[in-house]
Amino acid sequence: MRRLLAILLCLPACGARGGKGPASPGVSVESEAGGGANRSGAAADSTMASGASSEALAPSSAASPPAVAALAPRGAPLAAGVGQVSGTVTVAKAPRADMLDIEANLTIEVERVAAAAANLRAIARRFDAIVVEDVVNEQAGVAMGKITLRVGSAQGEALLAAVDALGLVRSRQVSARDIGKEYFDAELRLENLQAAMHRYEEVLKQAKNVDEILRVESELGRLRGEIEQTRGNLRWLVDRAARATVHVNLVTPHREIATSAPERIPEAQLYPGVRFTQLTDLRGSKGNTSYLGAGIAARFSRQFSIQVDGLRESGKGSLPDGLDVLLLSIGGETYSELLGAGKRAYLNPHLGWTLGYVRFGDKNEALLGVSVGIELWKKKAFVIDAQYRAFGMFLSSDGPHLGSQPLVGASVAF
Repeated sequence: MRRLLAILLCLPACGARGGKGPASPGVSVESEAGGGANRSGAAADSTMASGASSEALAPSSAASPPAVAALAPRGAPLAAGVGQVSGTVTVAKAPRADMLDIEANLTIEVERVAAAAANLRAIARRFDAIVVEDVVNEQAGVAMGKITLRVGSAQGEALLAAVDALGLVRSRQVSARDIGKEYFDAELRLENLQAAMHRYEEVLKQAKNVDEILRVESELGRLRGEIEQTRGNLRWLVDRAARATVHVNLVTPHREIATSAPERIPEAQLYPGVRFTQLTDLRGSKGNTSYLGAGIAARFSRQFSIQVDGLRESGKGSLPDGLDVLLLSIGGETYSELLGAGKRAYLNPHLGWTLGYVRFGDKNEALLGVSVGIELWKKKAFVIDAQYRAFGMFLSSDGPHLGSQPLVGASVAF
């Protein structure tokens, strides 16, 4: 039992010594059988390690290790310069400096994205490349494509030359990351984990009770998980070194926008017009008087206009015979948002206000009122409008009184 605990306590130290492999890659790691170390073969193992290290420098004589051969996908080239396993002796070799993870990004300007993408797929088949991403979007006003290829590293330059011929190269970036040391570290970690697991398996054979068995089984489970994770990392590194990754962005030519100013569409600044009106002067007990007349108006916008009306009392003759009423006013209107907002060609209602001056004979008065109206017909340069105004007149010696004024008018754009 004491021997068993001593072995368990010795395991971390053994793993730590194995982890110093990168500093002296020629040092061999010995496996124990039956709980004891075979120290008598140390010199022979050291000689084997020296011979294996010298053979690793010659690529023609380097053999792929059984452990890594199982990791590499079928048909994928193995990275040279990895360790060799012979019996229970593991000989660690220095990592190759030419294990490179190559990645390229290109932006190609083409006339038609879909056609260029089809040509790019044909290039991939010619170089036995794998298409891992294929996105093409060609719609009215929008055209783009993004295709990612994985190609054997030896074919990388030839494939890039073929891709460059698809169109105008707008940008090209190629990077190579050395993953040799990363691969070497992962392989050395795998060897140490496997050696530790072998020792735990030997300890398990000597376990005496359930508690010891459970503790060893727990460590074995952890080691198996780390071994599978490390094997996965090795497979990934082998694939990255075996195949280059090429990202191709397809774009269409940038259409220059004409710098000349667009043709200016003239807009009306003034709507002059004429109007015909009738005015009823409401004086209560003093009676009502009706007037007929005409006027002119200058509308700058629907929100502001100026009007001048001249009227003569009904039945007393025409306007050339003289004016009985002179009415000067300003006002403005606003359209109803619920009833078309003034955008229809027919029947656009509006409400407004009016303020001005009125002269009855030789008496001057002020007026203030409201209006309601409707645009009977409206074109870009012509408007026919009907309106009704009600207002009060005051500041006269006769006292305040009311006025009612319907009118119809026409105006043109200027």
